[in-house]
Amino acid sequence: VAYAIGTDETLGRLIPFVSANIINGGDTGGSSGSSGGGVIEEEDEILLLLAEQLGLLVPNLIPGPSALPLLPLLEKLGGVEETVVRERAVTSMNKIIPMLNPNSADGTEVLFLCAMAKRLSGSDWFTAKVSAAGILPTLYSFIDGTAQNKKAGEAGGEVQTSSSTIGREIRVLYKELSEDDTPMVRRSAARHLGAFAESVAGVSDGKDTTVVQQKISLVMEDVVPIFHALSRDEADSVRLLAVASAGSMGKSLGCDAGLSADQVLPVIRAGCADLSWRVRHNLAKEYAKVASNLGFVSSQGINGTASAHLTEVFYNFSGLLQDAEAEVRGSAVSNVADMTHLQLQVGASGPQSDLFLSHIAPTLQSLATDPVMEVRSRLAQALMDCCDTEKRDHQLADDIILSVFKPLLEGFLNDEFAEVQLHILSKLSRVSHLLSRMEMVVNTILQMSKAPNWRVREAVGHILPHLAEAMEIAFFETHLLEPWLRLLLDQVAHVRIACVSGMPRLLSVAGSTWMQRMIVPHYRQIYDESSSYLTRITILRCYCAVVEEEPTGDVGPELLEEIVTSLLKGLDDRVPNVRMVAVKGIGKAVAHCDEGVVSSKLKPVLDSRATDDDDEDCRHFALIALSLMQQSQ
Repeated sequence: VAYAIGTDETLGRLIPFVSANIINGGDTGGSSGSSGGGVIEEEDEILLLLAEQLGLLVPNLIPGPSALPLLPLLEKLGGVEETVVRERAVTSMNKIIPMLNPNSADGTEVLFLCAMAKRLSGSDWFTAKVSAAGILPTLYSFIDGTAQNKKAGEAGGEVQTSSSTIGREIRVLYKELSEDDTPMVRRSAARHLGAFAESVAGVSDGKDTTVVQQKISLVMEDVVPIFHALSRDEADSVRLLAVASAGSMGKSLGCDAGLSADQVLPVIRAGCADLSWRVRHNLAKEYAKVASNLGFVSSQGINGTASAHLTEVFYNFSGLLQDAEAEVRGSAVSNVADMTHLQLQVGASGPQSDLFLSHIAPTLQSLATDPVMEVRSRLAQALMDCCDTEKRDHQLADDIILSVFKPLLEGFLNDEFAEVQLHILSKLSRVSHLLSRMEMVVNTILQMSKAPNWRVREAVGHILPHLAEAMEIAFFETHLLEPWLRLLLDQVAHVRIACVSGMPRLLSVAGSTWMQRMIVPHYRQIYDESSSYLTRITILRCYCAVVEEEPTGDVGPELLEEIVTSLLKGLDDRVPNVRMVAVKGIGKAVAHCDEGVVSSKLKPVLDSRATDDDDEDCRHFALIALSLMQQSQ
């Protein structure tokens, strides 16, 4: 409706109409915590949709600076009893507030937002207070940004003083919420504590991580005491949210190793030993983020004191990996790769270089045989992520991978659950250069080519070309060729496609001469003897995959001639689907062929198919292939 009537009508008529119908509802107790004059009587589903739709109006229909009239409605929705309605209203408010005009001459936005925060925080009903904790971080960032924008103006000093006063009031409001008698309010304050600390420190936008000393003082004075109090709260539902904000707290303290050791590390230590498994579980989920923001690791290296603190961080992490609760172990295991990467950032020298071997490696064997499948599955994924060279600047040394990971990989590949096996197989190419020194792993992979789970067979199809590269082509010829051909004829299309996608790598490893001698005869025989059009399509797709890449010289003239001959043969197939694949392949092969072959062999058959083929799709793809041929010329 709003898009139909336009911006002006929406602000002038639709929003007041909706506001009047919500605020002037019946007198129910469901939203007695709402601020303003009136209460809400409406179905929760309608209120949820309204809270969502109000947020969608900005900024596409209603510009951000004109969105202030939406906030009273959302404020009212932030006080209702239904949790999902409040959360959606808070999300919409957090979206709108940063888009308001931060440079208004009379400061209308700032004054209204401050009054709204006070109304929500001072409500008699806990629901509005819960919503207040959710918007205060965004509100603080907006006011702080307003002060920065006006700092250089004529009234810079006055604005700076006003914003400083309002900022102090917001910090006091948040402190009051964190001390509320209602656990639900304290829980909301704990949930948003990290965001509020980053807002006070001025790093909430994620762009500038440099914190000035003045803001660090504000964090130390007003936010850290809240952090300590909530992390010692009697309710574990509050503590678990507070300890998870330790990473944001370290970031807000400028990643200063000394401050983190004094103010944050004791909370982490207590959280790892908390009697409630839910607290340990929530900390374990965020542990890598927490550890990386403490400032114990930096590009300048670490001193002896920071080294001792970093060792304690890894010691506590080792305790979470050995926790009695499976949920805690599973969450901690998910952080193994990031914690290993953090240790590798330290450098290759010094007493801190063996943190992985001292605190993480000893726990891996017991985790690899954990009775809970989810723990083993996450560990398998984490181990392969430790070997990811593309996303990580540092990687474990090959000797550590062979000594620590190799026995674990062998066990995971023999796991009774396919999910665990797949986490290893799907990323085993990351250690393909070491497969020649993992004989048991290679033997297990060969056996898994007959696995009943098709996803396992698919993963094996992807890894076989990497095995050829690691074990040399003679090994592929004697041990891998038979599994390769068997997977190529698999009943599941995804397994066949895995073999097709591996053709370019197999060509680069073996060369065109070997391909023509060992692979092409088998493919030709399979094509000629097959009664299934799907098998013939698979063989043609293998040829297409070889010529799909840019010409690099890997495709020799004899192999190319064999491929072109097979594709031309596919054009005479009785099944249109096979002819379509052949036409597409010829279009890709044009880039590899010389002009004589194109003009004498390829162009005539394509012209014929483009006009005479019985199938409309075949004619369409033939025209596309002719277009590609003209572009290449």
